[in-house]
Amino acid sequence: MVQLAMEKILKVPFEERVIVTQYKEVERLAEAMGISRVRNENPEKGISHSIRLGIQAESQMDGWMFLVCDQPWISSYTIEKLLREYQEGEKGIGAVRWEDKIGNPVIFSKKYRKDLEQLAGDRGGKKILLSHIEDVLFIETDEMELKDLDVPM
Repeated sequence: MVQLAMEKILKVPFEERVIVTQYKEVERLAEAMGISRVRNENPEKGISHSIRLGIQAESQMDGWMFLVCDQPWISSYTIEKLLREYQEGEKGIGAVRWEDKIGNPVIFSKKYRKDLEQLAGDRGGKKILLSHIEDVLFIETDEMELKDLDVPM
């Protein structure tokens, strides 16, 4: 699944790509595919720690898109559509959704950097997104693209 996710992001015109991982095998794969990598030495600190590591690795960016590897049906098309419409829009957050289910990927502009860096534990950016719903651009997708293999739907 990690390789599939990396192959998809290589098809999208990102300025930079970084994978945050605790696994040496994933680091080697990322290196072979030309993707920057950051070692997460403390995965027990949860997803918030991975988010901070990714932001710190690319601190000069105007924003960050966060993706997970356990959504194998998300398409490069949807990822690119989210990126393109976010860049063309006026909102500070971009996300995909199906009906009322909000999923990944999610984009946060740099104005949310402090909020992202203050996340703790195994909490991602959904709390920030929901707190600023008026500043969210949603891209509609289908149920299958948002299917997360380790979360029952």
